[in-house]
Order: sequence, then C-alpha cells, then structure tokens
Amino acid sequence: MLMLHGRLASVPGRRDELLGILLEGQDSEPMPGCRLYLVAVDVDDPDGVWVTEVWDSEDAHTASLELEHVRERITRAMPLIDRSGMRQQRLDPRGGVPDAKALSPRGASPPDHAPSRDTLPATGTGEPRDTR
Repeated sequence: MLMLHGRLASVPGRRDELLGILLEGQDSEPMPGCRLYLVAVDVDDPDGVWVTEVWDSEDAHTASLELEHVRERITRAMPLIDRSGMRQQRLDPRGGVPDAKALSPRGASPPDHAPSRDTLPATGTGEPRDTR
C-alpha cells in the first residue's frame, strides 16, 4: 500500500483555479487502485492546498499517471503550482484505510496494474472522487 500526503502551493491568488482542476471528475468512477483521494485547503494559507492519496500499490499510482485524462490535468495544473512551496511525504498507513471493495461499484475489487514509472511528482492530480 502507498500513501502520499503533500502540500501544493498555488501561484498567489490562483488557488481556486488549481482546486477546480484537482476536483474535476470527483463524481466519476473511482480510479483503479485508489482507495482515497482527499483534497483540502489550508485555512491559514490562502495559497495552500493539501492532498492525501492512498493507493493499493505504487504500481497502481504509477499507472494512474499514464492515463490521458490525468496527464492532461497535470499539464493544466503545473502552471498554477508554485513548486518551491511543494512538500510531499510517503507514509505507511496503519489503520483507517477505506476498504477497496466498499469503494468499487457492486463490491468488485479494482484491477491490478503493472507498469512502473516514477517520473512525475505526486501532485495529487489523480482522479478525485467522493469517498463518503
């Protein structure tokens, strides 16, 4: 399992525009292998955005970065991100992770993914979704 937690800093005054891109597709089908994609704003920082992702595996996360709609969102989001304000942590979740079957339609497990490539920073631009 892979958990990424990080801060994205928007270019000053562009946080809402960045949020719009990060939240596109939140009501669509869950991204295969993604158990949680949470986007939050920092109430004390007008440019701060925090993203938390939990993936079944690093391969599932890497495969998501190859999807055309994800690559397109990354391309649109990058000019809105102040890269000097980015921070990322790789964490090992120990509890409270949503069950993959509970998130998938009709209780089906998400499919496995194989390709592994670590070329793009995890900027939280995976497919957002509602995990309620």
